[in-house]
Amino acid sequence: SMLGLEQGAGQHPSEASRSGRGTRPQRDTLRQIQETLAAVAEAAPPREENLKTLVKEVRAHLDYQAALPSHWPVRGPISSHFGYRVSPFGWRQEFHDGLDIAAPYGTEVQAAGDGEVIFAGYQAGYGYTIIIDHGYGLTSKYSHNSRNLVKEGEKVTRGQVICRVGSSGRSTGPHLHFGVMLNNQPVDPLDYLEGGENRDVQEKERHQ
Repeated sequence: SMLGLEQGAGQHPSEASRSGRGTRPQRDTLRQIQETLAAVAEAAPPREENLKTLVKEVRAHLDYQAALPSHWPVRGPISSHFGYRVSPFGWRQEFHDGLDIAAPYGTEVQAAGDGEVIFAGYQAGYGYTIIIDHGYGLTSKYSHNSRNLVKEGEKVTRGQVICRVGSSGRSTGPHLHFGVMLNNQPVDPLDYLEGGENRDVQEKERHQ
């Protein structure tokens, strides 16, 4: 019988030896136990599959968290925010599709999240630029670099040094232009960066 259970199990040894087999209520109880064990055994594979599914979901969530461009690529004051602004090259309004973070020339710039480099080169206006595809429709852009340190097709991880701050392209001085795009549309990087909703306040306090 299942798991080595014999009829008469649960009886006192002397009772079992005298009767030779269990009483009817005991046999009914034994049958119920065996049926329950059989049901549990049948349920075990789905439970194992559920566990595997859960593990996959956890891994997928961790991969997503690692890919999100939430790591600050460089530390420094934000010199220009995302959105419409007065052009630093004149008085006209222009749409600024990222954050400008001021930092000394040559400062190491880190990848904001895991991904693959899909562009490493020079773009008009942006100068030396790196673009990382993070999956999930998200890309991040790092511009005005003095030097790019990774190549197209290279896999990068969150926090990996990918370039150095510069002033290449259309720039008024050393800084990083950091942009994030979701499904090819520019979005505010502060919506993704850790503590981004309070970053401008923190910077103002730090520089007062």
